[in-house]
Amino acid sequence: MGGLLAGAAGAAWAQGAVYQCASNGQTWFSRTPCPAGPASGGTVLKQYGAVPERPAYQTYRRSGDPRPADAHTQYLSADCARISEGIRTGPARGVPYSVIGELRQEYQRKCQEEDREARGQAYQDEKRAREERKALRDADRSVTAEVVRQSAQCDEMLRALANKRRRLDLLTPGERDDLDRFQARYDERCKR
Repeated sequence: MGGLLAGAAGAAWAQGAVYQCASNGQTWFSRTPCPAGPASGGTVLKQYGAVPERPAYQTYRRSGDPRPADAHTQYLSADCARISEGIRTGPARGVPYSVIGELRQEYQRKCQEEDREARGQAYQDEKRAREERKALRDADRSVTAEVVRQSAQCDEMLRALANKRRRLDLLTPGERDDLDRFQARYDERCKR
């Protein structure tokens, strides 16, 4: 009997909604809703069936702006750029998927080679920009390292000057001249 019920359920399933009915310990399947009332004795209503069909085309509206344009589109011809823009902004404008699919096919047919070249150009430009950014970072690091090195030298010169000034009374006239020249060098290098 279980196989008979399963077969009946499968046949009814293919035709639409199917209800599983139970009454007085017996279970059966029906294409119509189960009978209700005191004679049913605890009927269980369960609906089975296929998902309702979707329309032939479906639109999809995304909230917010469409995704950003690809970098390579600036290198495309006006016609290919127009098609690419239609594909990119279509979902946000509620354009049916079937139309977007046709645009993709047209783009593939008309712009495939141009797209490849434009992507190559965009890649080269991005690579060049990355190299320039890296060169700027390296130059900044180099300048920072030079400033740190010079600051350390100035700190060392200042300590040496302070030590010599503490012993100023013990210095000979030649050593005082050396101190004056060292002070001038410090002022020139470190006080600018």
